[in-house]
Amino acid sequence: MPCAPAFMGRVREGDGRRTVPAAIHRTLEYVMLEFKRERAFGRTYQVLSDGAPVARWSARAWKSGGDVELADEVFEFRSANWGRTFEMRSKGAVRAEAHRSGRRWSVTGYDGEYELARPSGLRGNRQLVQGTRVLGEFRRGGWGGGLTAELTDVPLPLQVFAGLVVLSLQHRQRAGAAAASSGG
Repeated sequence: MPCAPAFMGRVREGDGRRTVPAAIHRTLEYVMLEFKRERAFGRTYQVLSDGAPVARWSARAWKSGGDVELADEVFEFRSANWGRTFEMRSKGAVRAEAHRSGRRWSVTGYDGEYELARPSGLRGNRQLVQGTRVLGEFRRGGWGGGLTAELTDVPLPLQVFAGLVVLSLQHRQRAGAAAASSGG
């Protein structure tokens, strides 16, 4: 298949794929990651990768964290240090962790260092960045409080971990907004 015309971000008619200028055309595999609630007001999320279920997160009711079932292994996702740190543990070992510094979150795990950054203070989106390269962006899902992302070159467990961090931050933000509006 020939390279697409040089219109960055436009959609080619017919097949619906994004086009990339021929000069920077590379074969990148983007994975669509979705976090969806299993029930409308439930605390359990199903994680889908390109439409196929890959993980399940049972969130705790009163604090950030919960159990994550991923690839026949159960991880513990938890918040620590007054919400400035998140960890994903398995069998007593930390597999991935995220630390807040200002508006940015540094994420380490699976032999890589990444960063969750907010490209705009007005939107709740977060970009996953490695060095100077943007690997994808997490966006709020629909009405049900979910999350979607298109990511590339990131191990699946780290994609899930970063998504859980972003989802937990969104929950925290919503809880703070609800408390502030009801304080009348």
